[in-house]
Amino acid sequence: MSQIEEKPIYEKNVYMALLAQECGRYEEMFKFMEDLVIQRNKDLSLKEREFLTYGYINYISAKRKALHMVMAYETKEKKKENSFFLMYIQEYRNKIESELTQSCQRICYILDSLLIKKAENIETKIFYRKLKGDLNRYVAEYAKDDLKEKVMKDGLTAYQEALKMSKELPILNEILLGLSLNMSLFYYEVMKELKKAIEIANESAIKIDKELPNFDDKNENNKVIIALVNLIKDNLAHWKAEEAAEQSNNKK
Repeated sequence: MSQIEEKPIYEKNVYMALLAQECGRYEEMFKFMEDLVIQRNKDLSLKEREFLTYGYINYISAKRKALHMVMAYETKEKKKENSFFLMYIQEYRNKIESELTQSCQRICYILDSLLIKKAENIETKIFYRKLKGDLNRYVAEYAKDDLKEKVMKDGLTAYQEALKMSKELPILNEILLGLSLNMSLFYYEVMKELKKAIEIANESAIKIDKELPNFDDKNENNKVIIALVNLIKDNLAHWKAEEAAEQSNNKK
């Protein structure tokens, strides 16, 4: 049974967002929730925020997937001595990058002008800033020159603001774990600062290990938390190995 059928009484925009979700039309799902945010004088409920997030994730993920695919084709064509198609691939890549940049900037505008100002509790305030950091990180993956400088600065500021606010949260909190994971990825992938990425992930891992013995990892409701913990630890192990390899090479 769908969520629409389970609870038939919704505001129009929430109902239409759910209907768009059922139809796999995620851009429209996000647009319905955007309209709701604009009309509201208060923050979204937890359920409404989940709808907004679900729509945004699928809306942006499709564009990121397309960009990564065309970048793979571009890399393949560059290996050829004379590629007839390289120019067309690069034109298409530029088009997808432009669309993704505009989409991320649009969501950041909603966050800055509406959602962050209306946030009513600490988790929501952290979540919105983390989301802003994530969106800037996505653009920074391919941006150049002034745009890259801007999104790196905006992304780092958003993550740092979220981190400062997160002191009140327990370490095994889904939002805090997601922030730690994504901020460490930002330093590794965008800032190219391996040591800082390791520092953030390691600090999280130490705190996690202190709390895990008292945590019910068999509970189905905790699956996302356990997945985030594993990602943080996997990244940390990979980055430490990379750092060790770099140090070994420098000694030769």
